[in-house]
Order: sequence, then C-alpha cells, then structure tokens
Amino acid sequence: MTEDIQELGSFKHHSDHLVEWIPATDAEVDSTTQLVFNHWLQLNTTKPFALLFEWRDDNYFDFDGIRNFGNQHRLKAIAMIATSRFARLSAESFVEINTIAFPSRPMRIFNSRDSALTWLNTL
Repeated sequence: MTEDIQELGSFKHHSDHLVEWIPATDAEVDSTTQLVFNHWLQLNTTKPFALLFEWRDDNYFDFDGIRNFGNQHRLKAIAMIATSRFARLSAESFVEINTIAFPSRPMRIFNSRDSALTWLNTL
C-alpha cells in the first residue's frame, strides 16, 4: 500500500486540520488509485481536515477518480492551486463534479499556495 501511495506523490501534515498533497509527476487518479488515496487519508488523519494540492497539467484524473476523490466524512474542504489555463479548466470540472457529490464541502481554486492557505485557515 505504501508503494501505491508513493505513485501519487507525497503528503505533508501542516496540522491536524490540514494535509497538503504534492502530486507526483504524471500522477494518475482513477477508481483504483483514489481508493488507495482515500485509504491513506483514513489511516493518517483522525480529525476533520482540509486538503490542499496543486492541479497540474501533467496529472490525470478520470471521471471515477474525480467523482470519488476524498470520498470520506473527515474531509471538510479542498483548496486547489491551478497556475495554468488548462489546469484551471480541469480544476473547475473537478469542482463541478464534486459539488454534486458533496454539496456541503467547500472547494475553491487559487492562483497561489499562499492565498489557498489563507482561505483554508479561515475555515
């Protein structure tokens, strides 16, 4: 399981309430890897938390990966950093799909890590 999660990238706990995911180059999130991702979050978080990650052009999310991403009760918010036009368009699709699946979960897209962290710290 550890090897599987390393294929997705690395994780940094900023606090009990904030986890940052640093995606691996060419990370693929599909129905299988999102289960690994969610399982890792379940094992490594104990309190409600927010997730921060950069949506990059070289990462791939299929529909099931997007729809079930972070499919657990402890994930209270998602902040994404998107610095390119393509990344922003992809992230907007992610937000649309996840808003249907998790309507009460706040999700926002930011141009910088600092602005994303500022927003997450207000929740």
